[in-house]
Amino acid sequence: MHQKTISLTFVFILSAILIYGCVETGKNGELHTKIKDDTVCLYIDNTNFKGDYTVYVQIVGNSKIYAYKNNYESHYPNQNQCIMLDNSRFSDWDGLKFGEHYTISLWSYHKEFYGDHRGSFCIIKDNGVLRLAKPKGGSCPTQ
Repeated sequence: MHQKTISLTFVFILSAILIYGCVETGKNGELHTKIKDDTVCLYIDNTNFKGDYTVYVQIVGNSKIYAYKNNYESHYPNQNQCIMLDNSRFSDWDGLKFGEHYTISLWSYHKEFYGDHRGSFCIIKDNGVLRLAKPKGGSCPTQ
């Protein structure tokens, strides 16, 4: 009976290692945000990905998740060609909400790679100007 428990434990540990090795979660760093044309725009610094990707955006505490799918060959999300958070990309987009904590992730799907970039941001107005802010302690700064 003891040998069976050890074998079963070994199988679980090996499975976890294999799954972790195939899914390179967060290995590629942060998904960056910037303001462009009065909206938030997302991009990555890496320049050599191929295949498909999906961007997920969610307001913390809200169950609704916005998704946008594309591939690197037709729309590479770099600083010059960033992904706008608007109705042209996210068909059910409700618009930006001030003072809300957004989480974002970009998942890459390719036969040789499966992983993501992550980030978070808040939208604030500072003297009437739209600005991005880093969430602190899970909430947005007031200004």
